[in-house]
Amino acid sequence: MAESASGKKPSWQSKGVPALLHFSRAALLLPLLAFFPIESAQAQAQSNTSGICGRTQQVQDAIIAMVAGKSSCEDITTEDLTGITGTLDVSNDSTLTTLKAGDFDNLTKLTKLDLAYTSFSSLPAGVFDKLTSLRELWLGPNEELTSLPAGVFDKLTSLRELWLLDNSLSSLPAGVFDKLTSLTRLQLGSNSLSSLSAGVFDKLTNLTYLELGSNSLSSLPAGVFDKLTNLTYLGLIDNKLTNLRAGVFDKLTALDDLELGNNSLSSLPAGVFDKLTNLTDLGLYGLGFDPLSEGVFDKLT
Repeated sequence: MAESASGKKPSWQSKGVPALLHFSRAALLLPLLAFFPIESAQAQAQSNTSGICGRTQQVQDAIIAMVAGKSSCEDITTEDLTGITGTLDVSNDSTLTTLKAGDFDNLTKLTKLDLAYTSFSSLPAGVFDKLTSLRELWLGPNEELTSLPAGVFDKLTSLRELWLLDNSLSSLPAGVFDKLTSLTRLQLGSNSLSSLSAGVFDKLTNLTYLELGSNSLSSLPAGVFDKLTNLTYLGLIDNKLTNLRAGVFDKLTALDDLELGNNSLSSLPAGVFDKLTNLTDLGLYGLGFDPLSEGVFDKLT
């Protein structure tokens, strides 16, 4: 056999490998690639898409209705989901009794989700986590909904309106609204709330509308409204309030409408409305005393 210029045999010859059997790895692979072509990125993406058939049926139907030219859950792709904008309407269906984690995944451009007039009694943890563009969420009326999981709204940082009216909520998890710093409207009317935790609204500094009417509140924690300096409407009608703390409304300097009617108040603290210099509507009907005799309106010009 031939030797190299240096007098040494090539490495493949030194190991006893015949020259005719010496092939590069690339040369071996080329014929295989002709028979087994590598999938394109597009084909891989399509093969990894399993549609939305595993989601709650009512959610499937609502999504399919939003995608032109698609009629089957198997046909919906991730690209279809990320292209959906506007409102997803899953409302007015009493047969909707459960939701699944992942029901709303990949709906990253959705701005409104309507689940009013349904009958689910609880929400799966993380069910709304992928709705990062959502601005409006309706979860009531639904008298079957009795509780909210901790952190259920934490990823909804773009949310402006949260509707929880006409449910059966008896309490609110600590910090449940803390990440909703863009929220302007919170509707909690007609539930079964008997108390509020201190600080429950502290992070809602952009809130302008807060409805707490038609609950079972008997008292209000000290400073519960202190951080709501942009609030213009506060509804507390039809509760069981027996007294108000002095200064409870002092920080609500933007408030123009306060509804306190149909409570069990027997008196009002001195100066309770003194800081409400922008107030134009004050509802005090149905109380157990004549507020005109208290001198509580002296600073309301």
